[in-house]
Amino acid sequence: MMFDNLKKTAEPLTQFNKLTMSTVAKVGEMQMEALRDFMSMAGQQTKAATQIRDYEDFQKYLSDQAEMFNNIVEKASENMNELSRLADEFREEATEVFQEGQEEDESQGQKASQASNASTSKSSSTGAKSQAGKAKASEQSSQ
Repeated sequence: MMFDNLKKTAEPLTQFNKLTMSTVAKVGEMQMEALRDFMSMAGQQTKAATQIRDYEDFQKYLSDQAEMFNNIVEKASENMNELSRLADEFREEATEVFQEGQEEDESQGQKASQASNASTSKSSSTGAKSQAGKAKASEQSSQ
């Protein structure tokens, strides 16, 4: 019985930890992908820089730099949108986990309160019957 209550109490925390680990893994994957993309672009730019032979090559390199910078900004914007989406998803799921746990606690509290009330009314009626029985016995003995 005690371990069941402990398990029920710990369940929302376990779900929250799983959710946290899953989200951290997704963020880590996003960071690794962003790093790979950045390293690939840096490699391409280094290779392009080594192929500059004249002024025209240099101008093309500079125009490619501007395009590459736009690509980096676009990718960073996509990543920020994805991180924002993940954060919203995490918040919603974490809220659900703790609301479910709170609802279970409240329903268990209501059941315990109902059981306590039933026990109290049962003992009250038993006490009333006992008092009535004593009064009746007292009445009979006095006659």
